[in-house]
Amino acid sequence: MNWGDNSEPETVTATDSKDLVFNHTYATVSSFGWNAFASDNGTPALNSKSVSKIVTVSNPAPVEVIAPPVAILVPAKTTGYTKIANNGSLLPDSATLGTNPTDWACTKDNKTGLIWEVKGNDGVTRDKIWWYTWNDNVADCKGIDNCTTYVHDYTRMINNVAYCGGTNWRIPSVTELKGLVYCPEGKSTTIDATQYGLMCVGLPSSPTINSDYFPNTMEGTYWSSSVFPSASNAMWFVDFNSSMVEADYKSKYGYLRLVRDNKVESPTTLYDLTKQISDLKTQAWKIGQLYNNGYY
Repeated sequence: MNWGDNSEPETVTATDSKDLVFNHTYATVSSFGWNAFASDNGTPALNSKSVSKIVTVSNPAPVEVIAPPVAILVPAKTTGYTKIANNGSLLPDSATLGTNPTDWACTKDNKTGLIWEVKGNDGVTRDKIWWYTWNDNVADCKGIDNCTTYVHDYTRMINNVAYCGGTNWRIPSVTELKGLVYCPEGKSTTIDATQYGLMCVGLPSSPTINSDYFPNTMEGTYWSSSVFPSASNAMWFVDFNSSMVEADYKSKYGYLRLVRDNKVESPTTLYDLTKQISDLKTQAWKIGQLYNNGYY
């Protein structure tokens, strides 16, 4: 075999019924004419006809290397806020609200570690428009539109669906709520845990909260779980329209934003224990009535 590129001719010994295989690498890019013939080395020697062909050697086409997708890790922030998905995972600041597992649904305060509910604007359960009272009495809504009553029913419902990966949601204390107030010109230093009044100095724009991380905040009062010291039937609230910290009776209505600790699950609340005891008493009374009526 003569490869036509000035390399040494190649000779391969044939074996009966076996195919001959030739391999050659051309060192340059060009066209080459190779030829080959067979000889049996007998007496007299018998040669086959020469076989020839022109081959063109070119550079190989460039190969596009597609890198595999790289998972983007969201670094944990130690200041400000972090967006949390419906499934409890951390999200970048570019995430948007939604109902899919990896859509934005909650906000974590990186300073306190608290995870806050973010209200929606879709007309369903967590919509920003709903009002709540502390009493399990529909009459307390007094004909107010969008009033669903009963803060505890809403809290249990959010825990039942493991909202943002947690089942320890609760109503925030007034101190926790006050921590969400945003005052562009600074906060007043005269409002302590037992006082009421405006938290912001000057005339802040409404709502007085970081709207980038707490959108759909209504300009109104949000309930806390803190009892007003001088009236056991009144609760502290924070008004995110004016930054006012004040109290009102439980029979009144207000907005609600739940919170949870980013720790182990909270123990059963006193309310839940009281409700369970009440249910047991009711069941015992029903059994007694059946017994008295001869069913046992």
